[in-house]
Amino acid sequence: MFRAGHRLTVAFADRRPDKTNEDRDVLGQVTLIKDIRLNDPHRAHLDILSELSFEACVKWIDDNKKPKNFDGLLSAWLAKLDTEELNKQFYRKLFAWYEWAIEAATFPTDENRVLKPEEHVIRLITRLLFIWFIKEKGLVTEALFNKAQVQGLLAEDDFDNGDAYYRAVLQNLFFATLNTEIDERKFSKENYSGNRNFSRYRYKTQMRDPDKLLELFANTPFINGGLFDCLDTFDGPKDGGYRIDCFSDVDYKKLSIPNRLFFHESRGLIPLLEHYKFTVEENTPIEQEVALDPELLGRVFENLLAAYNPETGATVRKQTGSYYTPRPIVDYMVDEALVATLSPKCHPTDGDAKLWDERLHYLLDYAQTFDDANEWFDDPETDAIVRAISELKMLDPAVGSGAFPMGMLHKLTLALRRLDPDNARWEKLQKERAVQRTEAAYDTQDDQTRREE
Repeated sequence: MFRAGHRLTVAFADRRPDKTNEDRDVLGQVTLIKDIRLNDPHRAHLDILSELSFEACVKWIDDNKKPKNFDGLLSAWLAKLDTEELNKQFYRKLFAWYEWAIEAATFPTDENRVLKPEEHVIRLITRLLFIWFIKEKGLVTEALFNKAQVQGLLAEDDFDNGDAYYRAVLQNLFFATLNTEIDERKFSKENYSGNRNFSRYRYKTQMRDPDKLLELFANTPFINGGLFDCLDTFDGPKDGGYRIDCFSDVDYKKLSIPNRLFFHESRGLIPLLEHYKFTVEENTPIEQEVALDPELLGRVFENLLAAYNPETGATVRKQTGSYYTPRPIVDYMVDEALVATLSPKCHPTDGDAKLWDERLHYLLDYAQTFDDANEWFDDPETDAIVRAISELKMLDPAVGSGAFPMGMLHKLTLALRRLDPDNARWEKLQKERAVQRTEAAYDTQDDQTRREE
């Protein structure tokens, strides 16, 4: 356990025998319950800790026929802290909400371009999940998802049976806040049908306190990405345009998402999201936090696309390019790509090519210790690997969420930390390269080429 101020972190470390030395153990995956607020614990942390109670673990040990000793207890803890199961549990509940939303919400059906309800709901879920992650960094205020505070902002006498929350709060957050630069945010002209500037706030008449709502949006950053683009056209329906998001003071009635879909005590989306702990730090094969990490976005989006049309789910993903690669596959592909790249560039001193590949795999294995690289690689081999890494270039044309480049960066950092713990070799190489490039620039006569050098 680690305590910092009023926060507590609990770590569970799995150990296994070393593959090369049976006299020592190797630290396996470390599972963390991070930043438990001692004064005001998150609901998800309370649920997790209750699952780790002695009674719950004894039941798990009996059900799974594990030994009644510390090894059995540790197995129970790790099983209950399994983030894969946590993700599956969350998705099952989210999918139930998805099905409810399809039935309960109303979407435009008489436009020149019509999306199916499933597509609308998938887009809404994706937008809200993204916001929930950045909310963890304090970039979006909690008040926008607090029912009591929201009720005070909206001009609805019967909030539970109303539908203004999606329009007045979420649409303004999506399109006029997250998709608009801070100094350009302001209200549109009310009921002016010719105003197709989707960076303007709308629905002022549906707000009890417009100025207060704008204050809550004020510190939210501009996010330059397509997720929060309004899908309505600048041309009206009579001119061939269409309304999909219906972000309009005039046409908003074509789309209605009841407040209860968000705030119902047992079925609402916001209580569901509040039931889980989210983190913006992606888990790694050696360290995982018991929380939902950004990888969840890819899983949810791809699974919902497939569920939207089970018969042609693969086709839908292919058309949209929405392929999510699980982390174990990313790790495997990164390892194989690095070994295949480094192996021919760095030759083993003993000439054993087969063992050389095994040694490189060992170097990239998170589970191995950091202080034994000198037992596996002599100085010439170490110099060659560090130089090869310094010259390495990687290209990922379909970068997506960046899983492969980040996986590559993590493994290269791991290798350098083991081979060159004091950074001496790396620093020497960078100085040599700087000198070489400077000399090349001085020897170049053409001014433009010199600048490029």
